[in-house]
Amino acid sequence: MEITQEIVRSWPIIYGYHIHEKANIKIHQSVLIKNNCSIGENCTIDHGCIIDHCVISNDCSIEADSTIAKHCFVGKHCQIGLCCKIGEGCSIRDHCTILDGCFFGLDCSVGENCTFKMGSKMLDGYVLDDNCTINHSPLYIQGSRHTCLWTGPNELAIGCERHDIEHWKANFTKIGKLNDYTPEQIDEYKRYIDLFAIDTSITRNKKKRQIIY
Repeated sequence: MEITQEIVRSWPIIYGYHIHEKANIKIHQSVLIKNNCSIGENCTIDHGCIIDHCVISNDCSIEADSTIAKHCFVGKHCQIGLCCKIGEGCSIRDHCTILDGCFFGLDCSVGENCTFKMGSKMLDGYVLDDNCTINHSPLYIQGSRHTCLWTGPNELAIGCERHDIEHWKANFTKIGKLNDYTPEQIDEYKRYIDLFAIDTSITRNKKKRQIIY
């Protein structure tokens, strides 16, 4: 249903929550709703959250002090933990679990049945396929075939294969074919390799700044 801050304030307050009894929507009285938002049935939004011109589908829960920026879409049966920040234009499909302290950049896309462990991060524009787990991104990703794991400085393991990030970028197609990956899986794991490569670049830049200053 389409709601605004003014509409929510017209609902009865029970134990600090504005409650729409017919749709079973519970929104804490401290929540800030900017512009029109669409919020599905059986949703709970806890105290201190900011929700800005987005769509939240049925059966979702958003815990305290989290922010959902404008033009975001959150699918059915999603759970978003404490102090999460979901950047503008993100799309999160059904049955996703995002634990406390996660951060999504702008225009991220997350498939169905994904899990983000505490403190995970998604950089701007990143696309994640269905059924993935990110454990304190980007140190560990569970893909459709094998896990991706940092095993040392600039060394990435995918399944039993271990190489530096430059080798992966140059040879991911060949390695994928040797391991009987489908073209779709090769494309999936290319995106994971790119994410690890971005993190390597960020880490190097941080070290350079530390040296300069």
